[in-house]
Amino acid sequence: MGSVPRVRRRAAGLFIEGGIAVAVQAWTGVRRVAFIPVTNSQVDTTVPSDFQEQVYQRAFIDPDPASNADRSLKSYIHSVSSGRATLTGHVFPPVVAPDEDVVKPGLESLPSIKLPFGGQIPVHGFTFAVLVLPHSAGPHRGGFAWYPGTKINGVSFYCRVALYTSPNFSMRQSVGVWAMEALHMICRFGDLYYSDPPLGGFDVMSCACGTHPTAYTKTQFGWADPGATTVHGIGTTEDYSLIAVSYPQPTPPGRHLAVRVASQIDSSYFVIEARDRSDIYEAPSAVSSGIPAEGVVVYQVRGTTDVELRGSGLTAGQSFHAQSEDLTVRVDAALPGGYRIRVASRATVLCQKLQTQADSLRQSLQLEQDINVRKQLISALAKVLEQMRTLGCADIAELVDLDEETHGRFIGRQLDAIAAGDRPSSSDNGPTSEADW
Repeated sequence: MGSVPRVRRRAAGLFIEGGIAVAVQAWTGVRRVAFIPVTNSQVDTTVPSDFQEQVYQRAFIDPDPASNADRSLKSYIHSVSSGRATLTGHVFPPVVAPDEDVVKPGLESLPSIKLPFGGQIPVHGFTFAVLVLPHSAGPHRGGFAWYPGTKINGVSFYCRVALYTSPNFSMRQSVGVWAMEALHMICRFGDLYYSDPPLGGFDVMSCACGTHPTAYTKTQFGWADPGATTVHGIGTTEDYSLIAVSYPQPTPPGRHLAVRVASQIDSSYFVIEARDRSDIYEAPSAVSSGIPAEGVVVYQVRGTTDVELRGSGLTAGQSFHAQSEDLTVRVDAALPGGYRIRVASRATVLCQKLQTQADSLRQSLQLEQDINVRKQLISALAKVLEQMRTLGCADIAELVDLDEETHGRFIGRQLDAIAAGDRPSSSDNGPTSEADW
């Protein structure tokens, strides 16, 4: 029996799984998950005697003998989501598959009613399932998720993980791997490690290492309110007090989870957040490898799963500068659980774009004779110049300037009246006959 076919690739705002476009889903509240211990009879000649019990522990309650920290998937999800998401479910008896395709036999083992003339009716009531191998060594045994995959015995969303990474059962598979695959399956959110450079250890969806997701990813999952990320205006300079992403939501008064700054070049945007080793997921522990560095982190979101790391580990006195955007992030001081930063986004690039638009509109007005088209051009020019004025763009032409050679046909005191459809009077120094238009 062959493996279930799987194809994963990214698309704008969606994920393509087996040719099907899948939108990101928030995970708030309880999700019921079926956990199925499964082995490949060709590979798994030795299996833990307490296989089912170990799967139960990894899923629901798994205290570390040394630190007593709960290493379970349930504890991770509940903690990093600030209690907004949790899971429950059932661990079913182990299943033996004849070859590397452990998915189909595992899912078909879930309770169902066999019909007399073929087929079956699922009676288990699960939408999500996790297939758990004894170890992940070898092909077709690593962490993977299908979302959705081919519907099998009533289950459309499923993933594969393992208890250990080696056949001798000496090294546990990280809760980060379990979390990544479960989040793929339940939230239909793709991998973040394809970006260049990727977020790495600053997001579990990039590293599978057991750290917190970024503020961006938490917002996608519904674990942080969109309003917790403040939008910084282009052409402005503001101070912000950040709380590290690992602290519970909602944010405390006067603090921001993150700051978002739009790119002046394209549709992407920058996100600025704080990270510190405040819990067992952000600090190296029995549960997680921890974040690469404490401090302020800057990354650029180009697409739903195209997120580039631009700066990290910034502490008091250090800065990040994106020259092409004329964007500067300066860390002014450390605060309890976060940092105070100053963000300066100069509208250099946007002003240049607007100036080009204004010059083009002026040139069109020099040549255009149709009165209705001229009104449209005048209105568009007024909007562009107003944007430039709001942004503080330098060296822009004022609306009150008159061009004597064109008899003030497109700018001047009469502009608002023209744009509104009214004809200026002779006292406004405007045209007095149709020929003048």
